[in-house]
Amino acid sequence: MRATGEVHLTRTLEIAASHSYVLDRLSPEERIAAFGKSAATHSHGHNYEVRVTLAGPIDPRGDWVVNIKDLDRVMREVIDEQLDHHHMNIEVEKLRDRWPTLEVLAPFIWEEMAPRLPVGRLHEVQIFETPDFYLDYRGEGQMVYLTRIYRFAAAHRLHNKNLSDEENRQIFGKCNNLHGHGHDYILEVTVRGEPDPKTDCVIQVDRMDAVLKEQILEPFDHVYLNLDTEEFRDINPSAENMAIVFWGILEGRFAPAELHRLRLWETSRSYFDYYGPNGG
Repeated sequence: MRATGEVHLTRTLEIAASHSYVLDRLSPEERIAAFGKSAATHSHGHNYEVRVTLAGPIDPRGDWVVNIKDLDRVMREVIDEQLDHHHMNIEVEKLRDRWPTLEVLAPFIWEEMAPRLPVGRLHEVQIFETPDFYLDYRGEGQMVYLTRIYRFAAAHRLHNKNLSDEENRQIFGKCNNLHGHGHDYILEVTVRGEPDPKTDCVIQVDRMDAVLKEQILEPFDHVYLNLDTEEFRDINPSAENMAIVFWGILEGRFAPAELHRLRLWETSRSYFDYYGPNGG
């Protein structure tokens, strides 16, 4: 029996491109306040990674959503030929007089690709400016999802105070060690919103970094969570509980952008997503 329903296919392309933040829409002082070092007069660049996701039913003639060769051709025409090894907001006509933010680039790629697809529908365009900074666009008007990645190291002991010591040892095993153990945690913070038309940013990255430094990195980096933090003196510091506690700390601090998702990596094999008490 042939399977029915949609399948999502993601294809990745890497490009090298430059850009500059020198529009006269803002004064030099405003540009520096908005973009920091990126506001320098001359250009700078990145190795971008672009991930394009298509959705559609399986074509019985090829048992695929789309012929990869056809998708590669469209991605090459839209992304590689227009953007790779180019100064984007000087050489790309549709990006002139625009701030070259991810909030602008992702919708540009979407609008260029969507009408050229031979089959299927565009589901998502994801762009990494650096490994720790990326954006998702899903064709929802101006709505974008911006993610910043942070790292901290901490120790914890998995121990439920409502259970006996024996029950804790049976449930948590080595993770119940009295002296604790540690992880290099990776926290992905995703906010959503519509970009400010003055800056084409959903939030200033420096502001986001400052919030995370003050609220998460300084109090929770290089500590024993159970003993050194008030938040986990009476709460078992599992990764699941950590994500919920961090949400409570961060929610409302990125306005007008909204906190959308926290993803906490405990190890390279396990991560935990939390979308807030209402489930996103």
